[in-house]
Amino acid sequence: MPGLEGAGTGTAAYGLDPEAGVVAFGFDGGLRTLALDALEAAPADPATAEAWAGRLAAEGAAPQLGGMTTTEASIGEDATIRVEPTADGAVTSGLAVVEGGDRRALGTRAYTGAAIVLDQTATTTTWDLDVDVDGLIDGLLNDPDAAEELMDDPTGAVDLTVPAGTAAGAASGHALIEHQRAPGGDGYALTVLDLADGGVTASIDTADHVGRSMTAPGGQTIAIVAPADGLYQSDLLIIAADGSVDRAAFGAFDLLGEPDTD
Repeated sequence: MPGLEGAGTGTAAYGLDPEAGVVAFGFDGGLRTLALDALEAAPADPATAEAWAGRLAAEGAAPQLGGMTTTEASIGEDATIRVEPTADGAVTSGLAVVEGGDRRALGTRAYTGAAIVLDQTATTTTWDLDVDVDGLIDGLLNDPDAAEELMDDPTGAVDLTVPAGTAAGAASGHALIEHQRAPGGDGYALTVLDLADGGVTASIDTADHVGRSMTAPGGQTIAIVAPADGLYQSDLLIIAADGSVDRAAFGAFDLLGEPDTD
C-alpha cells in the first residue's frame, strides 16, 4: 500500500488509534497513519507520534507481544487482588481481595500456575522516591557497623517498596487470570473474574502466555492471545464491561511465520 512500503511486517508494528486510524511503525523509526477511509498512508502528526512513541516494534513477522503478570495487583485506591496457595505446599492457588486491611476470598475455584494479568495501557510507570541522603550519610557516619554492613550489601541502603501494577480489567470491575488448563499440561487459559463476587464471566483456552493487555478508549479490556490450536499470538480478545468476551483473529501465518495470504 502506498506510504507503508517501509513499515514492519509483524503484528507488533501496527496499532489502532481512535483518532488517527491505523498507526504503523517503520524500520526507519518513523510512524505512519492510515485513516480508515483512505488508500494511502502519511507520516504521523506530532500528537499521534508522541502518543504512540515506544508502543510499536517493526521486527519479526509474528512477534510475541509480551504481556505482564504478577501475583498481586491493584484494583482500586486501597484494594489489591492477590494469588494465594490453597494450602501450605499446595500446587494450586486461589484468589483473594485485600481492602483496607480486610481480606475476602474471591470465588472458590483453585488454579494451577495462576497469575494476574497486568494492564499495560501505559508503557511505563513512574513514581517519586523521597530519600533523605544527608540523613542516610549522617547515620552511617555515626554507626560504623551499619556502614560496614552497607559495604557488604549495598542493596540495603534504601528500603524500596515498588507500587503494585493495576490488574487488567479492574476499570470495569473484573480481573484477568492466566493459568494452566491442567497440571503439567502445555496449554493455558485466560479466565475473567467478577471482582464483586468472584464469579467467572468467561474463560478462553490459549496455546501460550497471554500477550499485552490494555484498556481501550471505550472502557473495554483488550488482550492479545494465541489460539488454543495455534502457534502465534494472532487473536484479539475484547472483554466488555459485563465480562463477556469477543474473540477476533487479526492475523494468520504460515509455518514459516510469514503472513498467510491464501
